[in-house]
Amino acid sequence: MKKIVLISLAVVMSASATITWTHKADLIVGRDGVGVAAVDSLIYCIGGWTGGYPWTATDLVEAYNPATNTWTIKSKMPTARGFLAVCVLNGKIYALGGWNGSSDTLRTAEVYDPLTDTWDTIAPMNDGKAGLGAEVAGGKIYVMGSFHGSRDVVEEYDPATNTWTVKTSMPGARSMFASEAVNGRIYLLGGCNTHSYVVPTWEYDPAGDTTGGNPWQVKSDIPTIRNHPEAAVVAGKIYVCGGINDSEGQISIGYLGYRGRGELATVEAYDPASDTWTDETPMNFARRELDVAALGDRLYAVAGWPAGVSRINEEGLVELEVSRRESRSARTRLPAITNGPIRFDPGFRLYDASGRRIQSGPIDPGVYFLVGEGGVHKIVKIR
Repeated sequence: MKKIVLISLAVVMSASATITWTHKADLIVGRDGVGVAAVDSLIYCIGGWTGGYPWTATDLVEAYNPATNTWTIKSKMPTARGFLAVCVLNGKIYALGGWNGSSDTLRTAEVYDPLTDTWDTIAPMNDGKAGLGAEVAGGKIYVMGSFHGSRDVVEEYDPATNTWTVKTSMPGARSMFASEAVNGRIYLLGGCNTHSYVVPTWEYDPAGDTTGGNPWQVKSDIPTIRNHPEAAVVAGKIYVCGGINDSEGQISIGYLGYRGRGELATVEAYDPASDTWTDETPMNFARRELDVAALGDRLYAVAGWPAGVSRINEEGLVELEVSRRESRSARTRLPAITNGPIRFDPGFRLYDASGRRIQSGPIDPGVYFLVGEGGVHKIVKIR
């Protein structure tokens, strides 16, 4: 039996990555303007629009199991809506804001418990929002942006008190953007204001949102200007997928109308640590109004518009290049050897010291890196 040694060393992920996109089982019901979230080992697709224009808002919830490549219908959301935002806090999915097809955006806030397949209603937001972003930082939820109403308002939700608090406004109006939280800070990428695309990336620091503080910083421009993209985080980097780039460079969102159309398969990765962008492997299907979630080192890009791709579910396997930094003294301070098998859990991947992925045994003696969500999970030495 091979012996495994767990080692605590400093490890860094390189900036490069390659994504392998695979068309997986389609949604049961095609839609766009959805919210997608990952909890435990499942991907949830919530709400959205069915049938194209004129829009019909849906309350449908489907769950995807990557292990079986199947979708299952779950309990319906209490309020049918599209252009909502979803986020995960303490194992529950929060569905926030959105639009039901009328002229008014919604203040609605509802929470789904995957363990019981049930929905509850929580306190509504102070302002209605649609085409918004919702992210979690420091145990609280932050919602921001909208294409109607107060387009630059930020609100904070405290689950302990079931209350919403208005925070420092964004640098300007913004909607239909991708947003993600990394290391306690929230990033807004792509999207538009009332008349044109918003190109700079904005960083919001909730901890710095105090009296006299400046919680907003302007970061590097997104390379591909676009509206309606979505994103997810793998190993500390934000992968922005899809969207639309209007051929005339200007957009009109009073009724979400476009003078030109150019749905994108483009994928670009933003590294908050270095404030840099890299080109990544594009999706197989160009689309906007999709949503994206991550499980381990896999992206799941679900639903979208135009109608021909509204049921599409793509899995993007992010091949991470691993590099190692260790001192000679660190190598001599190995803990005791333990016996046991090597588990190839779907949420983790094994790499050798050169960055080559190990997919099956037998495994030669040496040092290996077990990579999971957020970076290197452990280093193992096999004898």
